[in-house]
Amino acid sequence: MAEIELKLTAPPDRLQALREALAAMSGGGHPAPVHLNATYYDTRGRDLARHGLTLRVRRENDRFVQTVKSAGRTLIKRGEWSDAIADSTPDLKAKTTGRRLRHVLHGPVRAQFKVDVTRTAFIIHASGDTVIEAAVDEGVIKAPGKGAAHDRVTEIELELKSGDPAALFTTALKLMAVAPLTIETRSKSARGYALLEGKTPPWVKITPLVVDARMTVDDVLRRSGVSYLSQCLRNTPAVLADSVEGIHQMRVALRRLRGLLNALKKELPDAAYAWANGQLKRILQALGAARNWDVFVDEMIVAVAEDGKFSNASPFLRAANIARMRAHLQARDAVASPAHTTAILELMRWFVMRGWRSHGKASKGLNRQIGTCAGELVDRQFRRARKRGKGFAQLPTEQRHAFRIAVKSLRYTLDLLCPVMDEKKVEALIRRLRPLQETLGHLNDISTAEQLLVELAAQDSSPSVALLGGVVLGWHEGRMGAREKPLCRAVEKFRSYKPFW
Repeated sequence: MAEIELKLTAPPDRLQALREALAAMSGGGHPAPVHLNATYYDTRGRDLARHGLTLRVRRENDRFVQTVKSAGRTLIKRGEWSDAIADSTPDLKAKTTGRRLRHVLHGPVRAQFKVDVTRTAFIIHASGDTVIEAAVDEGVIKAPGKGAAHDRVTEIELELKSGDPAALFTTALKLMAVAPLTIETRSKSARGYALLEGKTPPWVKITPLVVDARMTVDDVLRRSGVSYLSQCLRNTPAVLADSVEGIHQMRVALRRLRGLLNALKKELPDAAYAWANGQLKRILQALGAARNWDVFVDEMIVAVAEDGKFSNASPFLRAANIARMRAHLQARDAVASPAHTTAILELMRWFVMRGWRSHGKASKGLNRQIGTCAGELVDRQFRRARKRGKGFAQLPTEQRHAFRIAVKSLRYTLDLLCPVMDEKKVEALIRRLRPLQETLGHLNDISTAEQLLVELAAQDSSPSVALLGGVVLGWHEGRMGAREKPLCRAVEKFRSYKPFW
């Protein structure tokens, strides 16, 4: 069966206030806390983890329950199956869970780590037939061995028992008024494996939703919104661990989502588009400086250094890395902030409940099957990009940037709709767009670098910093100059492309 839940991490000193708030939401009364002791199992080769499964045996009062869970594509939904078993030893032949295990195990299972928590559960009857179980968990995840690593648990789990999933986010937003919560994307099992491996949280590569031609435009928007936001959130631990790629992938998810909104702008009420686009834009802006410095240091400076154009570059590199560290700190603070959590919760709720339908009369175009209008949606983006590329050779920097964004939005739309169009022709067009995007991206990097060097000069006025900054900029501008004519030809070739749709 599918489990629909939302996890939130709370400050330890606010747990009691959260219990009080949940008691009020449930109609009063404080249920007795329950002690839950669970052991997670896997093979020596971590067969279950590799297949996105977890095996848990948990003691619940006087009985033992064996549970298998699968990782879900979205934040709130994943598979869960359970059996009551005789004792604490896993039963790999159990009726429901056994058949989920036998085809992926290649050896005996053994204990990996334990989760020991005290749970206080509340039943909340929201509007209509919507019922939520809200559980406050406080305890610890422990790796095996005396003195081994452990991870503290102070979580709120909101599990939908029946009704509207949007109520999970409404409840979470109410709790945000009680405590500064953060969305926890990792399960307790994922945190347990992280303890065992001692690795920094991995980043997650962003992939578009796989669409079906029979899906309505409305369904594509809803599912893509939930999918991209879920993938964005799954990169949160990596961002907080200062992962360069984590920041990049989080931004890719948000930009793809903005691109989809832009492709469907005609179908959305103006107020709905403006609200959602504004929320996404604000989150992206908080991450932008960190990404800009990453590109400047890891790509632009490195390219010049590898060409042997630097001598005594230490002061310049030190100044650039200090600026980069500041930008990363600002990004981490923004992602960890209550404002960020609130924005993501509001966006998730909006997509889950199809909030664009509450902003005014919905367009009939939302009810069309995506297979019947994919060409039209791509054509909008293509025409927009072609228009913005007119007279490219004479365009100022700002308008060239607008053209680059339009081409990127076209590429994102093609990626999403490829399965419901002529895939070979879509892929051929994408191959033509890649080198154009790459050159336009480098052009934008140079423009951004000019701004970064102004910031750097304000922070460190030493001559060597200014000199080497000029070397980096001059080196890239020189190479970009040699690519100007081929770039202009590539833009005109793109603008003369005859659409197959």
